[in-house]
Amino acid sequence: MDARNLWARLSIRRKTLVWLSALIFVLLSMMGISAMFRNWAMSELRRLQENDTRCYTVQAALKEERDAFVMLLRTRSQTDLQGYEAACDESEAALNALPDNYAILGEECSARTWNLKNGYEGYREYRDALVAMDPGEPNYSAAYYRVLDMLDHLSVYALRLGQATMEQGSDIYRRTLLSYVVLPPLTIFLFSFPSCRRQHL
Repeated sequence: MDARNLWARLSIRRKTLVWLSALIFVLLSMMGISAMFRNWAMSELRRLQENDTRCYTVQAALKEERDAFVMLLRTRSQTDLQGYEAACDESEAALNALPDNYAILGEECSARTWNLKNGYEGYREYRDALVAMDPGEPNYSAAYYRVLDMLDHLSVYALRLGQATMEQGSDIYRRTLLSYVVLPPLTIFLFSFPSCRRQHL
């Protein structure tokens, strides 16, 4: 006996029970899928929010380092030296806190993170060499402006990384919102359409 004949032999009461059971199954399945997707989406958005905060921390740390660097070279005081060293430590800590997992970040954010970290390493060599120079040396002024220019470029890299992270978060938010709109009715249709078809056979 095939499924069509079996369905035709069922009483109306049993057909109703089967249909209600299918409907409950559909609703529970939809709730489960929605919960799983919501947890994934919230996890992704939380991760991106944390990355955005890290990017902002890098931008603020680089600005503090620039101010401390200029002040140190202007005064050469022990107090400003301590402030400068603390600012450098903050910058390096902020950069080290940036994630660098390509599989998670994606191509654009990974490339910008690499540019920022690699650029800071090169800048640090010139920065330390300048701090050790005597202000009276002939090429001191050129080296000074070169280091400041490198630091300004690093600030731009940090800003662009923050923008890329925000754009990535916006894309995930749009996809999440679209899925919340589309997923529930699509799930109901996919699960209930076969049940409704069987009911009318």
